[in-house]
Amino acid sequence: MNILRHFSAQMLAAFLAMHAAAAPKPSRYADLVLAGRPAAYWRLNDSGTTALNSAPGSAAALNGIVEGKVAVGQHAQPSEQFPEFEPDSAAAGFSGRGEFIRVKDPGANSPLDFTKGDAITLEAWVFLNSVRNGQQIYVVGKGRTGNRGFAGDNQNYALRLRGDDGSACVSFLFREAAAPDAKLSREDSEKRWHRWSANDGFLPGSGWHHIAVTYTFGKGDSLKGYLDGVEVKGKWDMGGKSDAAPVVDDDELWIGSSMGAQAASSFNGLINEVAVHRRALGAKDIAQRFKFVPPPVKLDLAKLTKGEVQVELFEGIATAPNWNFAPPVAAAERYTEPAFGFVGVPQKYNEHGVRVDRSNPFLLRAAALVKLPAGEHRLLLRSLQSARLHLDGKLVAQTKFIAPGGGGHTKVEEPPGADYPPGLRFPLMGHQEQWVTVKSTGAEQLFMLEAIIGGRGLRP
Repeated sequence: MNILRHFSAQMLAAFLAMHAAAAPKPSRYADLVLAGRPAAYWRLNDSGTTALNSAPGSAAALNGIVEGKVAVGQHAQPSEQFPEFEPDSAAAGFSGRGEFIRVKDPGANSPLDFTKGDAITLEAWVFLNSVRNGQQIYVVGKGRTGNRGFAGDNQNYALRLRGDDGSACVSFLFREAAAPDAKLSREDSEKRWHRWSANDGFLPGSGWHHIAVTYTFGKGDSLKGYLDGVEVKGKWDMGGKSDAAPVVDDDELWIGSSMGAQAASSFNGLINEVAVHRRALGAKDIAQRFKFVPPPVKLDLAKLTKGEVQVELFEGIATAPNWNFAPPVAAAERYTEPAFGFVGVPQKYNEHGVRVDRSNPFLLRAAALVKLPAGEHRLLLRSLQSARLHLDGKLVAQTKFIAPGGGGHTKVEEPPGADYPPGLRFPLMGHQEQWVTVKSTGAEQLFMLEAIIGGRGLRP
C-alpha cells in the first residue's frame, strides 16, 4: 500500500508538471492588454460554455456564461497577418439571431459600474459578416438587457457597430440618469440618450478589425474612437454630447447582443479579446493593439506582357483613411495600359448594360516589369488620394490621405520653385507629390503602384 501511495504521488507530480509545462502562455497581444490591468478581459478563446475573465486579480464572478448557440473555439486572427497573436488564436462566433455571453454584475460599486467622473475604455476584435444600414449591433454593453427588475433604458455604456452606407462604424452609447420618479415626455426621454458614431468604418467581410472607444463620464468632449489602432472622427446625435452622469445599476453585461437578445441588436460574426478598462487608454496604447502585415501580393509574372502595365481594380475596400486592409481576393476588373499614368478607369456596367458606380472608395493596382538603365533614377509619385509605389516588393514612396472639409478655406500651396524639372506640368490643386531616388541593376524590375480612388465624402 505504501508503494502504491508513493507511486500515485509520483504520478500526480508528473501529471501536474506536464500540464504546467503544456499550459499555453498568453500571446503577446494578451500581454499588451494585461499590462494595463483591465477591470475585465474576456479573450473568448475558451472551448466550453464559460467565457473566462482573464483580468489580473479579478474574481471568477466576472466569468461569462454562454447563452444560445454561440460557436466557441472558432479560428481567429491568422498570425501571418497579425503577428501579436498565437497561431491557434480562437474566437466566439455569433449568428446574429440572439446568441450572447452573459456576465452578471457582482453588485453595487462593482468593477463593471461606471458613473460620473469615471473613465472607461471599451475594446474588442471583431470579424463582422453583415450589418444593415441603420442597424445598431452590440459588441459589448451593460444594461438594456430586458432583464426583469430593471428599466428597459438602463444603458450604462455600450460599444456597438452602426451600419452606414454599407460600412460598419464604431459607436458608443449611454443613457443619462434621470431624477427619481421623473416623468419625462417622449422628446425629453430621447434627449437622455447620448450616442456617438464614427464617420469612417470598415466593410463587412473585410477581415479582422480592432475597435475601441475611450470616454470620461461627465466630460462630453472626452470621447475618442479608434479603428485598427487609428483614431477616427465622429459626431454625437440624439441628446448630443453631455456632461451628465450615466444610469448605474446592477444589471448584467452582455457580449454580442442586447435588448432581450433581439436579432436587430445582435452581432453576426466573430468576437474576441473584449476588455473593459477603468481608465482612458492613450492613443499610443491603442495603436499597439493593431499590428498588421498585409498578405503578399500574388502576381503571375509570366502573365505580365512586355511593354504593358497590368491594371486591377478592387472594390469593397475599407472607408477608413489608412492602408490597414487586405483587398478582396478577386479583382472586379482587369485590363492593360501602356504606361503608369492614369486619368480615369473604364466605366462599369451591370448585367442590363446600364452604367453603374463602383464602390467608393476602390483600389487601383498596376504592375509591370520595367527595364531601366543601370544606375540611379529619380521617380515622381503624384496622386490626389493616397497612393504608394513598390519596387521589387519594397515600398519606396507613399502619399498621404486627403483630409476632406475646410469649406474652401484650406491652405493654398506655393507653386513649385525654379528648380522644378523643366517640361513637367505642375500638380493640380490638392494633388500630392513624392520624389524618390532608386537604383537599377539594368535588369527587369517589378514596379507596382497602388492607389486609393475616392473615399467617404469624396467623389472617385
